[in-house]
Amino acid sequence: MRAGFQIQFFARNQREAIGRYCLVGTVSHRSDTLNTLHKLYPAIQIPEKWKDEPTGVPTHQVSQEKAKSLDIHFTPMEVSIKDTIESLKEKNYITF
Repeated sequence: MRAGFQIQFFARNQREAIGRYCLVGTVSHRSDTLNTLHKLYPAIQIPEKWKDEPTGVPTHQVSQEKAKSLDIHFTPMEVSIKDTIESLKEKNYITF
């Protein structure tokens, strides 16, 4: 959400930000995301059906040239995962 707000704010205040953009920081496979989640929060149990999934599965790339030309910086996936989990914990949606 933080990155979405920053981009919305930026787009409304920059003349160069005309048109529509597909903004993608990273593309990751579910196994990589779950491994990162487990690394940050070992207490979270990963479902058995996804534990043995291959990691490092090739993903597609999305150009970030236009975003970089507008000086847009993406939040790293690890930070987004941590922010999401901490927010869910604060709201008592999850406990572990």
